[in-house]
Amino acid sequence: MHRVQPSNVMTWSSARATLQKQGLAIHALLGAVAGILLLHPITKSIYSPGLQLPASVLEAFRTAFDPRMLPMTAAFAIVGGALGLGFGLYHRLLARHTRVVGFLEAELARSVASIVATGESEHVEFKQSARWDFDRESVNRDLAHGVALTIAGLLNHAGGSLLLGVDDNGKVRGLEQDYRTLHRHDRDGYERFIMDLVRKWLGGEVCPLVHVTFHRVTERDICRVIVEPAPRPVYIDDHGTHRFVLRTGNSTRELDAREATEYSLRRFAAGTPLSAGRMPGDSLSPAVLHQPS
Repeated sequence: MHRVQPSNVMTWSSARATLQKQGLAIHALLGAVAGILLLHPITKSIYSPGLQLPASVLEAFRTAFDPRMLPMTAAFAIVGGALGLGFGLYHRLLARHTRVVGFLEAELARSVASIVATGESEHVEFKQSARWDFDRESVNRDLAHGVALTIAGLLNHAGGSLLLGVDDNGKVRGLEQDYRTLHRHDRDGYERFIMDLVRKWLGGEVCPLVHVTFHRVTERDICRVIVEPAPRPVYIDDHGTHRFVLRTGNSTRELDAREATEYSLRRFAAGTPLSAGRMPGDSLSPAVLHQPS
């Protein structure tokens, strides 16, 4: 198994932060230019007695760059820059919100029954349980680690759904056995268990991207974990070692340091759009995507 070292995490973080700062700087610069070329002359024309529009605007524009007006010009540049920066931040948040809403609408439009019938894919994973080992007929705490791996793989790819209570062949097993192993033997206890393992293995900042729902299929409970595509790489903290995993095909595999860095820079730092016809996985070479786990 290859491990992603913290230096690779810093490489990605620095590149993404640089691109974000450049984008905001452009908004601020455009705002400053607008403040000088538009706000300053228009404001001066409004408060200059005796001038008539549009001649007042032209006159104000001419005098706005008089050396004696430089302090006022600088003030309007600062105001315009602040407005441009605010617009840049708002635009970024709006774009992120629009992508999230679109993803969740598309994901929720698919029924659990249709997902089970279709089978596993790069966006869907089945697991018959998260705690109860049907082969050993006892609790197996390693199963929770597998759940965390799958969620991380979906976060780093294009999102999707993890169905708990369904085996690899699409047979509904239900969650009754898992329920019995928890302190609270119900859906609320199970949801808390899922969110706790996400927080433990992936970090608390990831929790808002994970949504837990429950469904009744063939008289048995199924847990559907809807996972949004993450805006930044998600690493599993395995006793202090950062591991980067990715959903490829119908399985989840770990990338080595080179692959993880390449993928992160293309998928996250470059702001790869989540749109039809181009998904985050397209940023990775076919050799990486189809390499067996």
